[in-house]
Amino acid sequence: MENFKKFLKNSKKRIDLLSQRIALLSNMNIQPLVYEFSSSIAVESEFSMESFSFLNITGTAIKPGVWSDMHNKLVKLNKNELKKAVVTLKNKPIYYEHRRKGVIEEIGEVIDAWYDEKTDEIKYRALITDKEYAEKIYNGDLKHVSAKLYSFRSNMGDENIPTGRNIWFTELSIVKHPAVNGANIEVFKNG
Repeated sequence: MENFKKFLKNSKKRIDLLSQRIALLSNMNIQPLVYEFSSSIAVESEFSMESFSFLNITGTAIKPGVWSDMHNKLVKLNKNELKKAVVTLKNKPIYYEHRRKGVIEEIGEVIDAWYDEKTDEIKYRALITDKEYAEKIYNGDLKHVSAKLYSFRSNMGDENIPTGRNIWFTELSIVKHPAVNGANIEVFKNG
């Protein structure tokens, strides 16, 4: 019976999230509320927690480079492999600190992801559905993300660092200290 109650609760969360996504996608007049200045975020207007249903965020998830994985092993992620993998980030759950800090529930979902050719980064758009974390993001207490991914490693280069191949993303996490410099959050509001 307990598992069934949990299933119903998670199903309701998914239906609510889908309703919010439909509302967001039907209104393409999304205006930025905040701007990034040297890794800090400046807020332009007030956020009302009384009328909270979700918080729209966007930003950089990851970019090509040499990054440390969760086991502190270096892996090189190149542009072509990241471009192929970007579709696997869509519709992935968002967690806090990769579920390592005692919070295991989803706090949101990635609703879109794309490779930005101008900046050479994977960008994302997401909904934060947890009120507590939405407020922390909005207030600037949480400013970064980390993309959890898996890959096959091959081609040891001159630096003796393997290159990630056949990358697939499993989640995006809100973090205090990202492994990728520039992995950030910007807050958006329906216009």
